[in-house]
Amino acid sequence: MSAIYGQPMSHSEPGAGRPNGNGRPADAAADVPLADGEGPVRQGGLLGSSMIMAAGTIVSRLTGFLRAAVIAAAIGLGISADAFNLPNTVPNMIYILVVGGVLNAVLVPALVKSIKQDADGGEAYAQRLFSVVVVVLGVATIIAVAAAPWIMRAIADSGYLEPENRAFFDNMVLFARFCLPQIFFYGVYVLIGQMLNAHSRFGPMMWAPIVNNIVAIAVFGGFIAVAGTKADNEPFTTTEVAVLGLGSTLGVALQALILLPVLIRTGFTLRFRTDWRGHGLASVGRLGLWTLALVIANQVAYVIVIRTASAGSAAGEAGATVYINAMLIMMVPHAIITVSLATALLPKLADHASDGDLRLVADRLGSAMRVCMAVMVPIAALLATMAVPLAALIFGYGAASGESRAVAVTFAALMPGLVAFTVHYLTLRGFYALQDTRTPFLVQVWIAAAMIVNAVLVAQFAPTSQITVWLAAGFSASYVLGSVVSVSVLRSRLEGPSPAALLRQIGHVLIPALLAASASFGVVRWLDDLGLPDWLDNLVVLAAAGTIGLTLYVVASYILRVAAVREAIGLIRSRIGRRRSGNGPTMEGRT
Repeated sequence: MSAIYGQPMSHSEPGAGRPNGNGRPADAAADVPLADGEGPVRQGGLLGSSMIMAAGTIVSRLTGFLRAAVIAAAIGLGISADAFNLPNTVPNMIYILVVGGVLNAVLVPALVKSIKQDADGGEAYAQRLFSVVVVVLGVATIIAVAAAPWIMRAIADSGYLEPENRAFFDNMVLFARFCLPQIFFYGVYVLIGQMLNAHSRFGPMMWAPIVNNIVAIAVFGGFIAVAGTKADNEPFTTTEVAVLGLGSTLGVALQALILLPVLIRTGFTLRFRTDWRGHGLASVGRLGLWTLALVIANQVAYVIVIRTASAGSAAGEAGATVYINAMLIMMVPHAIITVSLATALLPKLADHASDGDLRLVADRLGSAMRVCMAVMVPIAALLATMAVPLAALIFGYGAASGESRAVAVTFAALMPGLVAFTVHYLTLRGFYALQDTRTPFLVQVWIAAAMIVNAVLVAQFAPTSQITVWLAAGFSASYVLGSVVSVSVLRSRLEGPSPAALLRQIGHVLIPALLAASASFGVVRWLDDLGLPDWLDNLVVLAAAGTIGLTLYVVASYILRVAAVREAIGLIRSRIGRRRSGNGPTMEGRT
């Protein structure tokens, strides 16, 4: 998946489990004891950390929406946009293949262990890990830049090699040359962010992408000011490719480098080391082998999906850019809610698992799932009803004017997948806490296989005008399958919630969610044309439909006594109240 919002993404893992806060770093002066004898954590606990990260993610995503709007206004959503967006997805894909999966899944428990057991608080271990990753990233970046033409042949549909589209393929290769150095900076960003999170400093990693977004807005805004908008059937000049490609890479580089001073202020000494043998790095590599296999399966599926989608744009219809942007909008509530909660949750799960307390692992994971379902199910239902004005608000300008409906329909087809993806994502945190990377791979194979089969069928039978919609529907169906399998397998390990129990939880919130969605859809239809400027018209419709829908959802949930909704609202109210008073018990025991 493209990192268009400034954060590296994987198609199966749109965020990373972050390192631990239970093992006290040497500088953790703010640590306070938890109830129930769980050990020290930062003041504010799990929900506090989640809210800090959610706040950063919200600001990042808001600037990301503006970034996406400016990019679409500059280069549209068709074949010209694919010439930029396809190569701009490649750096993140390669980063994930090379080290991203290992960092995301294996680094958390490894840093937890070194911080708790090493005399220096894990600093030497982190230095060795940093050195190894930097070397691997550097080599991978050089190889990828040299192999740019072959990489783009694998990503883009063969229709781009036809004479009428060949200029756009040449654009892709040149864009790839300028964008592929992002591989290095994505890896540095995630690695430094993991180390900061190991010191319970969750905020910087969530706020850093804002810098990337600002740079992209400036670059593409300047492009519009100087060159105007790009016609959909017009290739880029070499100068245009250089400006947009280098500008995109500059944003990712600043996103990573801005974290360095923060890391140094934690007391970490940035030192390149070559004494890699005999210090536990091999165990990280062994654990990472299954994660690497998972990532390979996942990225193979994603390449096939994106290649299939690009056939649409090569034929003059909705293509890869439409699919990518619909996916990115879908991931916003996931990143704000699920990733923020899971990032603070995983260290606790890992710590309980290392202590052998699997009951607490199951309880915490089950509680997180209940809260997420109480929030994500109504959000998915409401967003599906508001897809048209939402897509128009973001993408209805400049070169993209009149093309946003394709994004809206594709986005709506992804909404069932949003709920299933959340369940699957949280379940994987349970496996990673147990340092089990083999089972997630086996589960992901089912998901990848389902997506590949769907993509093959879409390529053979779907009209080119509906390719992105059917690919989105396939994504949803694949993750429904994957969530059922992952929950079933984890339950056998933890005696946690069964698929049937999870379905009952979803069913409890589904009734008020559908009532809210019906009301929201009625508002969207009723306020179809207010006679205001298009952007203001869409904004008013979204505000009215969202407010009425959410209000009705909460009211209906209370009337129907939906416990999960009461729990979610109670957690938020408790947190707000505790912030106002400046004290009070932590939320650790409840989340």
